[in-house]
Amino acid sequence: MAQQKWMSKWTSLGLAVGIAMTAPAAQAASEWQINTSGTGASAATPITQLNIAGGGFVQIIPDFTDPTRFTFIEHGAYQAVQADGETPFGGSDLTVVYQVSGTGSFLDPYSLNFSTGLVTLYSDPVHDFGTAAGIYGANNGTAFATLAVTAGGLDPISGLVSVTTVITPGGLAPGYLFDSTGKDLSLTTGTKLQLGIFNQLSNPDELFVSEIVCELSGFSGAGCDGTPFANSPLSFTVQDGGFVLMQPVPEPLAVHMTLGGLALLGWVARRRRREHAALQTGN
Repeated sequence: MAQQKWMSKWTSLGLAVGIAMTAPAAQAASEWQINTSGTGASAATPITQLNIAGGGFVQIIPDFTDPTRFTFIEHGAYQAVQADGETPFGGSDLTVVYQVSGTGSFLDPYSLNFSTGLVTLYSDPVHDFGTAAGIYGANNGTAFATLAVTAGGLDPISGLVSVTTVITPGGLAPGYLFDSTGKDLSLTTGTKLQLGIFNQLSNPDELFVSEIVCELSGFSGAGCDGTPFANSPLSFTVQDGGFVLMQPVPEPLAVHMTLGGLALLGWVARRRRREHAALQTGN
């Protein structure tokens, strides 16, 4: 796959493509309610899906004892948006900061295995996502939900990454998320969220490099050491857009997420495999 150029803004068409690629076909989306300000069900908005947009930085560390394998880690941030893909959703800014990691094989892009990670949701009365406030304007609000990554892998059909997370103990504050009847989901242990993402390789601006690549990810290479940032097969940025669905599931409280920010790991694996084959044939 050739590297695609950065899109300056997400459009409703781009988000529609993401939804078409990843929306579950076997079941209709459940209606739920969200109050981005956390003031309770009376001011919540009924929805069936929540659009999101943002970006991430992926790092791949080859295993020197087994050159065919690698460890990966991705850091990134999302913002809840309206259907146009760029207008903030809700009275308060709803943002997401995440970190996921695991292992994989350069020879088999479907061997991705997630081992750890953390996803945190924030509510911010100031709509400043994409600025230097906090980290990219994503973590300077009130943290109202924390989810721990427990497992995941690459779906061979959709090509997206499926990640299972669980709400950490006391990790969902009251007043933000509700079922269709207005019941606060902080009081229940049967909720499922599914996050579907459409993404592409990006050419980040200086702010994204400073905030996400350097500060959030702790990267110390190009872009963070006084030299210009440049994507490489082992470290690159992605721009994401997509949606969140919610459905009840059996206990314990769980969240099933599809994080397309790591879908490009499959592209990296295929590219590395082609490069390896070329070296073997002398091309």
